Parts: sequence; C-alpha cells; structure tokens
Amino acid sequence: MVTHRIKINPQLVNPLSNADKYLDSRSQALNLGVYIADFTYLNLNNSKTTALEYFKLIRKLSQRLNIYSAFSEEFFNRVQKNLMNNDSLGAISEELYDRLSESLETSNRLNLYALVSTGAFIESIYLSALSIPRYSDYQDLVKLLFEQKTLCNNYYGFAYHFRDDANVKSALDQMDSLKAVFNLVSIQTGNRKITRDNKNHLTISGGDQTVTNELAFVKFVKNVARARENITGTSK
Repeated sequence: MVTHRIKINPQLVNPLSNADKYLDSRSQALNLGVYIADFTYLNLNNSKTTALEYFKLIRKLSQRLNIYSAFSEEFFNRVQKNLMNNDSLGAISEELYDRLSESLETSNRLNLYALVSTGAFIESIYLSALSIPRYSDYQDLVKLLFEQKTLCNNYYGFAYHFRDDANVKSALDQMDSLKAVFNLVSIQTGNRKITRDNKNHLTISGGDQTVTNELAFVKFVKNVARARENITGTSK
C-alpha cells in the first residue's frame, strides 16, 4: 500500500460571501464553527492573507451573536502579527475555542456553544474527508478519519444536554447521520503489547484496530457532505 501526503485545497472551505446569507442565530452559530475550522485549515497552507480574511469574518459573526469578549483588539493584533508562524497560529486557534467557551459559559449560553462546536466538528471532518482523493492510496488516513468516532460521540454527548433547544435539536439531527456512518467499519480486537528497549524506551503495539473499506469511505464522504451542505447551504 502506498500512502501519500494530502494537499490542502482552499476551494473546499465555505466561501466568505455566504456569511451574509446566515440571518438567524442558529445558522450564524453553526457557521461560526464552520469558519473557525476553515481558518485553522487555511493556516496549513501558505495563503495567510486568505486565512486573515476568515479570521476577520469570525470576529464579525461573533459580534453578531453578542460574543464580544472572545475577540479583543489585542487578540486580533496577535493573529495578524503571527500570521506567518504556523505554530503560533495553532495555539491561537486553540485559544479561540477556549475564549468562546469561556464567554458563552459565563453568559449561560452553552447551548449556543453546542451549535458552534457542531459546525466546527462537521466542517473539520468534511475538510479531512474531501482532501482524500482516493481510498486506495490513503488507507492510513481513512483509518484515522474513522477513528474520530470517539470525538464525534463526545461532541454529540455535549450537545445532547441542550436537546430541548430547538436549534440544538436540529444540529443533533446532522450529527446523527455522522454517528451512523462511523459505525460502517469494524473494530478488530487485539492484545496491546508494551516493549522496552535497552535505553528504557517504551513501544506500544497491537490493541484494537479499525478495519476500513472503500464502500464505507464512499458512504462517509457522501454523508458528511450532506450534513455540511445542510449547515452551510453549499456543496462541492
């Protein structure tokens, strides 16, 4: 099996122009998450100017949702200053999530954060899946994709606490389609082996293994694309 490195495709992200179509708080919150994932994805590429435009939009959407405290002028300036530093931008992306979570928890609006998180997770999975052109050459990456099942369940479990909110309930319906497709592959159980070399370095091998197949991957791509289209109103 030959494994190749995937290429970042800026054409996959949700266009900036779509933001004006999101008029209600549900679509704005979901797509705030989408654009956060897009910002992180674009930072893996060399097109930093485009990434900055996405960050500006993230800031604008957060203001529409009355999440003012998440993006101070100082934080915005840090992003501009570190635009060419991928390591710093990775840390900033993580801090961005933390700021949003803290702001919405303080204002007792975690139901809104559930929407943001759902949008971000679905877009992240979408970008990962659509960046894999062929199953045959990227089976290791497909395996990693399906191993996000636990993360999917964690996001779903968090959002489920706010299922009485009609907007969150609608978002959970999108997650349901992803939860189902994660179950298309099998898990091969095995014993985990831990070995220690003469320099006292530990190596862990074996354990449960995710067994993928091309049909499951094709269905996965189809389902995640449909879920993403229902959020963004766009398709590729």
